[in-house]
Amino acid sequence: MPSADAAILPGSVRPAKYRIHLHPDLDEATFKGTEEIDVQVVEPTSTIVLNSVELEILGAELFRDGAPSIEPEISYDEKAETATLDFGQVIPTGPARLEIDYTGILNDKLRGFYLSKYTGSDGESR
Repeated sequence: MPSADAAILPGSVRPAKYRIHLHPDLDEATFKGTEEIDVQVVEPTSTIVLNSVELEILGAELFRDGAPSIEPEISYDEKAETATLDFGQVIPTGPARLEIDYTGILNDKLRGFYLSKYTGSDGESR
């Protein structure tokens, strides 16, 4: 259940299907990720707002009818735990595919993609 101060994402763009690839570096407690999200743009908009905690978005592209859009400006709202992709032009309604490259931290806060340890039956920490 979301907390009382959780940010509600705008309903103008709705995700339909996610394809996520994560590449962890356990020694550095970081990861790289790529994501493809099939979306439905239900209301014309120039921005897409995503949930984002401790992520750095390296690049993003929006594809409509196989053609990429211009590269968006990316801004973060740490309090709301969101990232905003501003494409600088109106995205019309209809299906699209959003592709994102990012890096993140494997934290120990039990949220997102996190690092967890346990003690095995042999007493060794894993």
